[in-house]
Amino acid sequence: MVRRSRWQRFPARTLLCVVTLAVSAVSMPLATQPAAPAPRRHALLIGVTKYPNLPERYQLDGPLHDVALIRETLAGRFDVNPDRIIELSEAPRANARPTRANIEAAFAKLAKTVGRSDQVMVLFAGHGSQQPDNDPPGQDEADGLDEIFLPSDAGEWDGQAGTARNVVIDDDVRRWITDIRNAGAFVWVVFDSCQSGTMTRGGAEKTRFVPPSLLKIPDAQRTGPRGGTVMESAIVGLTEGAAGIAALYAAKSTETTPEMRLPNSDSDAHGLFTYRLNEVLQQATGAITYRDLVERVIKAYVANSRAGPTPGFEGGGLDQPVLDATDGPGRLRLLIGDREKQANRLKLRAGAIQGLTVGTILSVYPPAGRGDSERLIGYVKVVDIDATDASVEPVAYADTPPPALNALVPDSRCDVALFDYGADVLKVALHPDSDRHGAAATGAALARALAGIEKATNGQAQTVAAATAANWILSAQGDDVVIASTSGWRIDPSRPGPDTEQAPFKVGKANSPVLSDQLSDILGRIARVRGLTKLALGGPAVERDVDLEIDLIRYANKQDSVGSPVPLGPDGRVLHAGDDVAFRLRNTGKTEADVTLLFVDSQYGIDAVFPRPDAESDSRLAHGAEVVTPRFTVNDETVGWEQVVAIAVESSTPRVDFRYLAQPSLELARTRGARTSLLEQLLTTAMFGQGTTRGMKKTDVGKHAIKMLAWRTEAR
Repeated sequence: MVRRSRWQRFPARTLLCVVTLAVSAVSMPLATQPAAPAPRRHALLIGVTKYPNLPERYQLDGPLHDVALIRETLAGRFDVNPDRIIELSEAPRANARPTRANIEAAFAKLAKTVGRSDQVMVLFAGHGSQQPDNDPPGQDEADGLDEIFLPSDAGEWDGQAGTARNVVIDDDVRRWITDIRNAGAFVWVVFDSCQSGTMTRGGAEKTRFVPPSLLKIPDAQRTGPRGGTVMESAIVGLTEGAAGIAALYAAKSTETTPEMRLPNSDSDAHGLFTYRLNEVLQQATGAITYRDLVERVIKAYVANSRAGPTPGFEGGGLDQPVLDATDGPGRLRLLIGDREKQANRLKLRAGAIQGLTVGTILSVYPPAGRGDSERLIGYVKVVDIDATDASVEPVAYADTPPPALNALVPDSRCDVALFDYGADVLKVALHPDSDRHGAAATGAALARALAGIEKATNGQAQTVAAATAANWILSAQGDDVVIASTSGWRIDPSRPGPDTEQAPFKVGKANSPVLSDQLSDILGRIARVRGLTKLALGGPAVERDVDLEIDLIRYANKQDSVGSPVPLGPDGRVLHAGDDVAFRLRNTGKTEADVTLLFVDSQYGIDAVFPRPDAESDSRLAHGAEVVTPRFTVNDETVGWEQVVAIAVESSTPRVDFRYLAQPSLELARTRGARTSLLEQLLTTAMFGQGTTRGMKKTDVGKHAIKMLAWRTEAR
């Protein structure tokens, strides 16, 4: 949005008063000087699920649960006083319903409540849309459209007012946030709603977008390129003392924002962006900035095989720590809860948001404050999981028998002893409208191909009956069998648009005698990429002497020999076909390390980028050393989200090299000695579903670091 900058400056008389007061304060006795109030944290959480003026198909489920997740994260990780959290939702405990009037009143209350250096978090979760811009001349939208957020009482177009009834326009949000910033409070605002895009995606997924025609909003043609989102960096009407802002949004203005059941099909619905954002905040063990937060969300999307959207950000406060938490959230707080009705099970007050998986084993200690608080009681295993809680049961582990249930009292503390790296199963279903895509014989062939995938993939893939419970869909296009992620496939053929929103992968011919093998091979490749990239996201916190930084370097032209790092911009990192790029690796650890760099494309291929086959010695980096890989030119044979994964291991003899993980010629390329390191066992477990355990003890893995850098490749 184009805006005139109208910075409000102090008039001379006011400035003189400020200086006089400052001098007077200095002359006061030290004991009588009033202490500056301590910074406080506030939140306004808006989650709209019920829309009485919209058809049933546009009712949402996720915003209610998004608000609950954010509230728990704010209270549990950032010590936000519950009395300073305003909740507008349909929850029984909410302060009020999320109507237009209540939203405006809540902003006005915040502006009067906050003080200088306070931190304010605002969440908008619900439907978004667009309407024609009606700004005064000289303040027009760059694209001719206003972005709007729909409160629960949003209605149809009011021609006389020039806006849909009761909607929140981007100008409203700007004005309300400006008032809070003028009071001296820093504002962090999150938008988890759509501005434009297609209506329906696969399975149980919904998009948070209402087409303007449904509200009888007149057509308006986009007149120019958009710069971003509801919030702009050039916020107007600020006083000189106005505080900063960090605006994070779930998608570009041309993309949809989905909600789905997370962490699994039996869980509550959540906005994808809000869920991953919470996940990153809960798992962070050090200070994290708003810019870092978005980048880690992008990595989480890639690691979970999500095709789009593109989270973005803007604002002058992006490089400040989230909610000014300079020490970071700290150690995970995993506490045993009450005993469940099911025999031998207890509740754990942590779940998938904290990075746990089914199969994870936890060591249990008495509640804090007791004299024996460091005594190991025993171990429990996660047997069921939701976003914020899990079910555990006693288990024998590490030569320790299972503990008695009565020894696992509420508030017993838990640490992760073993992560289940193979817990993510690819769930595959037949397209529900198979008859439309192929003959009955073809459907039978697809069913036969699915029958043996669990055994063929070492349990990394399994067949499910309902498409709504699947994350991959198998179908036929004529004689060809194809597979696509449900995040890109329209399950409901009655709704307009092509069957797929992204190109599916070809499996083989329906009448092929090796169709089952071809399907298992493709699913195995997908599982291996997911395992590798999820390892790069974190897992158990290991005290390492090995660490690594990766930079993506782009060269301006063939003569440029230095290049410059590709920054994380409002649209993420973006490369185009024809770009000349390289990777810079820097050993930031305390010891010499052997480094392997693997390129993972958007079609689940893995290529070994570094070291080169004829220069294996290059892979050994001394402490503080850096190396730049050979340059290569980006092509558009694969487009979409791509990434590199770097594996650094403390140097040893023989030299450690993980190039054998390349696909598709994985088996032929795998050449190594008989000695198998613990890190190799970890990679094998995560990528191949093999091994005596589905995870590795954090004390056994050894000194290593696995890092990932992601970007989006586009055609020129």
